[in-house]
Amino acid sequence: MRNHLGETALFRSVRYGNKKIFNFLAEKIDGYKEDHTKQLFLQRSDKTTILHVAILAQHFDLAHDIASKFEHLVGERDADGMTGLQLLSCNPGAFRREGSLKLAKFLIERDFSWEATYPAIDQSKPRLHKYGGAPSVDRGVGQGPQLMSTALGQGDQPETATPLFLATKSGCVDIAEKILEVYPQAVEHIDDKGRNILHVAIKYRQEKIFQLVQKLELPMKRLVRKVDNDGNSILHTVGIKVEDYTPEELRGPAYQLREEMQWFELVYTVTPPHFRDHRNNMNLTAEGWLKRTAEGCTVVAVLIATVAFAAAYTVPGGPNSQTGAPLLANKPLFVVFTVTDVLSLSFALTSVVIFLSIVTSPFRLSNFRESLLTKLMLAFTFLFLSVSMMMIAFAATVLLMIQKRESWTKVILYALSFLPVGIFALSYFPLYPSLAESFKYLLKKLRQAMPTNLFHGYRNRSNHRQIDQNGRLETQNRCCQLA
Repeated sequence: MRNHLGETALFRSVRYGNKKIFNFLAEKIDGYKEDHTKQLFLQRSDKTTILHVAILAQHFDLAHDIASKFEHLVGERDADGMTGLQLLSCNPGAFRREGSLKLAKFLIERDFSWEATYPAIDQSKPRLHKYGGAPSVDRGVGQGPQLMSTALGQGDQPETATPLFLATKSGCVDIAEKILEVYPQAVEHIDDKGRNILHVAIKYRQEKIFQLVQKLELPMKRLVRKVDNDGNSILHTVGIKVEDYTPEELRGPAYQLREEMQWFELVYTVTPPHFRDHRNNMNLTAEGWLKRTAEGCTVVAVLIATVAFAAAYTVPGGPNSQTGAPLLANKPLFVVFTVTDVLSLSFALTSVVIFLSIVTSPFRLSNFRESLLTKLMLAFTFLFLSVSMMMIAFAATVLLMIQKRESWTKVILYALSFLPVGIFALSYFPLYPSLAESFKYLLKKLRQAMPTNLFHGYRNRSNHRQIDQNGRLETQNRCCQLA
């Protein structure tokens, strides 16, 4: 009995992860002698098997049981030509769940199609790999196309997408590492566009997989010399913009541009000299983004400075009518208000100066790697410090007003006046951790520029002092023993 999707009760039990019902129905199916009859229970009319459904539903322990009990389903393809391993390779988030790595290892070890993998002989010209072409199948509507489309580019055909390439595009480091461990020759795989694993890892900015392949010294020497069918080396691939690829962490164009330059430098170091004659066409939309960010933050910093400046002359509690001195000057919280208000004004004006220097910068390509993003990070730092100091100043003012037993209307008014400042801080704070990486880059360059003799000399002096101290202790011990 099947529903309108062509599913039996076995499919529904797998879909909802009911192991008890699955084991009961699986025993009944084993009672049939004909393989064709069994397959009717295990596969829908659109070629989707219960193994596909279990992987798509992320019931990985159940999927492992299915693959163990019905091992022939490991190589079955759905309407999009995807095996269970390929579906698993499209889902990098699956490896946060228990049992997924065990399932991946089981599927990889039984993926006999990898036996057709062998290294290309000609290292200078692209060669179509034997495993690159799979029999074409009629494409239908299944549950896997959404997952598959996130891992494939618009120009990639699912028939040529191997588990290794899908894992590389999706960033499934565990599957890629396990495939290369079980089938080391898979690193030489070439798709129908002449691309190897390095091309794909660089194109989709998968740094961990790039480093994984980089550890394989002998294959790495061959892979870096490969060009695809369009004559693109791995260095050309850095400059290819993938329109349909969206990284997990969305960042501003300026940071993306700096990251692209770091990728270019990384690939440049492993590229043979005769492949290095390449000029990358960088998209300079980052200039507009950086200017808009700096201009917007400049306006906010000026507003914060204005409020802090006005607050300095509108002290809580008011002045003495005779002397003009603040009435609450002897209160500890008044000192907190004064210090934080002055710091808020100073930090705000400093951030304004830095933001203005960004707006008036020449925006050279090298500046995006060094000075511009460092300036932006410093400006954000001073702006956040200014917001924080203003927050503390407002809190001190509110506490002083409560102590003086002022009306709660003014207290609520002061609290609500800080709300826009807090929203601004929360909206821009996610950008701060990504910009902090430019500061790490700056520190790295400073360490490289520092003379190493200075550190070695300090260490040698420390070692000599330690030796002298040890010698004196030994002398004292001997004297004590003689005495």
